[in-house]
Amino acid sequence: MANLYTPLPYCLRCSKKPLPGTPAIEIKNVSANYPGGIRNAIDHITFTIETGTRVALLGPNGSGKSTLLKVLSGLLPPSSGIIKIFGHPVGKCFHEVNYLPQRSEIDWDFPISVEKLVLTGSYIHLGWFLRPKKEHFERVDGALQLLGLNNLAHRQIGQLSVGQQQRALLARALVHNAQLYLLDEPFNAVDIETQIIMRDTFDKLKHAGKTLLIATHEREHIATDYDDALFIENGKLIKQSLSHSS
Repeated sequence: MANLYTPLPYCLRCSKKPLPGTPAIEIKNVSANYPGGIRNAIDHITFTIETGTRVALLGPNGSGKSTLLKVLSGLLPPSSGIIKIFGHPVGKCFHEVNYLPQRSEIDWDFPISVEKLVLTGSYIHLGWFLRPKKEHFERVDGALQLLGLNNLAHRQIGQLSVGQQQRALLARALVHNAQLYLLDEPFNAVDIETQIIMRDTFDKLKHAGKTLLIATHEREHIATDYDDALFIENGKLIKQSLSHSS
């Protein structure tokens, strides 16, 4: 199923705990490109995101937002620069990082139920050979209820509305129970009900001390919903400023 996996290996080689007092994300002069690319998709980007904050990643389509999130999640290797996640190189604490791709990157025709999709969020902690336990199913039930999907648990994922599909992906991310959430356009084309539910969920995550980096076009909510904002254009970081002072 396209892009519904968590970066490997699972729990054997990526069990580093966040180093106390370190930022959630710290990158210096990071560039990256896709095979065959003419120019860098992101070019010499430097910034820091403190633990427990919610940061907006802003920029027009094609500016490099998705590329940056994939680099931070370990799905795309940088061509240069240094990346630290909770004080460790990318890949040392995958279990503490959850990447939520754009909904359009998912194969919604895949024959899997909502419940089973959400359950895959626990696989990072289980590895290949351990079966989910009662606690994992309870976490799935809790995530489905929180996101208003409990009555759709056994429905095939392609039968959901756009907003319900986005909430299902977010429910899967919650079951992962990461410390850092990298979310690529979660508000894109979803209904008002879903927007409200997701904002409430993001509030809960922040109050729980989680860190969120959210790619979004919604500038009208920057001052109220975020602690900081990154502005990226043509692969370059053009501004980092506190949202309440911008």
